[in-house]
This record gives sequence, C-alpha cells and structure tokens, in this order.
Amino acid sequence: MNATDLSQAKFVDVEEPNRAGVARETPPEGRESEIARRPGAKPAASASEEAAASPAAPSRGTADEPLFVIDESSDLPLWVQLRNRLAHLIRTGYFRAGEQLPSLRSLSAEARLNYNTVTKAYRDLETSNLIISVRGRGMYVQKDVTVDDSPESAVDALAEQCVEEYRACGLSFRDIQRRLTTIVQAKADQASAAADEKRDYYDGKH
Repeated sequence: MNATDLSQAKFVDVEEPNRAGVARETPPEGRESEIARRPGAKPAASASEEAAASPAAPSRGTADEPLFVIDESSDLPLWVQLRNRLAHLIRTGYFRAGEQLPSLRSLSAEARLNYNTVTKAYRDLETSNLIISVRGRGMYVQKDVTVDDSPESAVDALAEQCVEEYRACGLSFRDIQRRLTTIVQAKADQASAAADEKRDYYDGKH
C-alpha cells in the first residue's frame, strides 16, 4: 500500500476494553455528569449515603443520656454527687480499667458544673485509689481498681471534705481529731438522753 492508498483508506474506531488491573484515569471536570447520563450508569453515592452505609462508631452517650445529672432533691454537695456517679460508672464497667476519663474542662462543660467542683470530685476519686492522674495526659481509671460504692463510702467522702475544710482553717490533724471526737460524743449524749426520755415516758413518769 503506497502513500496515496494509505491516505484514502478508512479506519474503523475500535474501543479497547478496560483491562483488569489497569487504573482508569479520573474524568476531567464536567465529564462526571456526562458519564452519569449514560444508560446503565449508576449514580455516584452522596457523602450522606456513604456515611449511612458505613458502620457507625459506638457511642458512649447521647444528648438524652448525659454522663451526669444534678439531683436537685439531694442534700449532697454537687462534687459528692459527681464523685458517686463516676464511682458507679467505674464499678459497672462503663469506664474500664486503664481507660481515660473526660477532661476537667469537657466534663464541667457537659455537666454544667464549676471547674473546681469537677476538680474536687476527681481529687477524691484519686485519693480513694479509683483513678490516677497522669501529668500532661489526664485522668485514668486505676488498672487494679477495687471500688467500694456502698452508702458509707459517700459519707466517707463528706468526712474527708470536712477534714480538708478544717485544715484550710489552720487546724492540725490532732485538733481536727479532738473536735470530731467532741462532736461524736455530743451526738451520743443526745441520743442517750432521748432514749432515757422515751423510756421514762413509757414508764409513766411523764
């Protein structure tokens, strides 16, 4: 075939099939809509559809289930309420051994509590060997934690706070011990006097 025949020859366009393993180039801008209009073409999934198709990450709580709710009917200080709630969550496995707790600022914002209130609750949990503070990283549940979530434990937290308040007033531990002993003895005397009065009432002396 000479040059003249070659110029007059007609060539048929043959579409080369897409080979497996060969990456296809991304169509230029504006070609996506053209591809979508082709017969049999599947529309591209939107970002919301892809998010719905992918498995959701497990949630530790929702807006309807806050981590902590203030009990307005309780006489306990807010920090004790928070401390007891966190101790319960640790005991029930909500916060597992070695797991990081919410930061002071995030928990105070979520629970709508004063920063110092959350700090006091965390400090008591650390004193009770339930959590540990890692400098520069935050609070973590003790790996070998043993939790006493009895009602007496909540009262002990109040007693510990009382001791701290006495210390802030300048009293020594011996001073505090004497004052508490005096208070306990006074309560015991009051209970004894009330029991005697009740006994006299039943004996007909009143």
